[in-house]
Amino acid sequence: MPQGFDPKHIMELGKHPGPGIRDLHTRGITGKGIGIAIINYYHQKIHRHLLMPPIMRYQQGILGDDKHSGCGYPEGIENEKAFLIDFLPIHFRKLRRDGIALDHITYYSPRISPLIADREKYGKVLIRRDPRDLSCIYLLDPVGNHRYMEVSYRHISRPTISLWEHRQARKYVLEKGLMQVDEDKIFKAVEVMRTIAKEASIKSNKVRRHQARRHHLAQTDVDAIKLRESPSKEEMIDLEKNPPQPFDDIEVW
Repeated sequence: MPQGFDPKHIMELGKHPGPGIRDLHTRGITGKGIGIAIINYYHQKIHRHLLMPPIMRYQQGILGDDKHSGCGYPEGIENEKAFLIDFLPIHFRKLRRDGIALDHITYYSPRISPLIADREKYGKVLIRRDPRDLSCIYLLDPVGNHRYMEVSYRHISRPTISLWEHRQARKYVLEKGLMQVDEDKIFKAVEVMRTIAKEASIKSNKVRRHQARRHHLAQTDVDAIKLRESPSKEEMIDLEKNPPQPFDDIEVW
């Protein structure tokens, strides 16, 4: 967990889905950290309205108690990916001749070619995107059947990036005085920022190793000082009783 991980603070920020969640992501606390805060903290703590931990009320609803019969466990999720997609943020975009453009990144797949051919008929289509992975989007088939089609980068050689990296890259481009933000500039900026982060990490590791060496040297100096100190009275008496003996066999080089 990131430094300063505080489940109570996470739950407070979670009450504000927009700025609160963005603040958590900025500090490196994403889905797993939020899940830990909910499961290991919020669900186990006595709720002021329920007067019991939420996990206990959940168990009552599922298994029942002396007064009420439970509803039983819900059916398991058959398609976890489809379940995840249904909870991803929604965007609406028009189909273009070269695919779908979202935040300066173009997406395309041969599967959507028939839709592109009749794009005027569909208008804006519904798209879902995982903020943790912008390498693909999920297009809800406008024909029907509630079926999502996975559409990857048009340039599939692009690296996978997160929405947070994308926003930082856009900010980096604008700070450099480049008023025109496009796909190439976004990914070049991401590459630059990753290189900077990697070099900083290497430098940080070197600093830690250097500090460890200095600590070891300092400890060695302390040990050397102790060795140079005069022997105690007890040690002197022991030396008088058992003086060191010369070597009997000395090899001459």
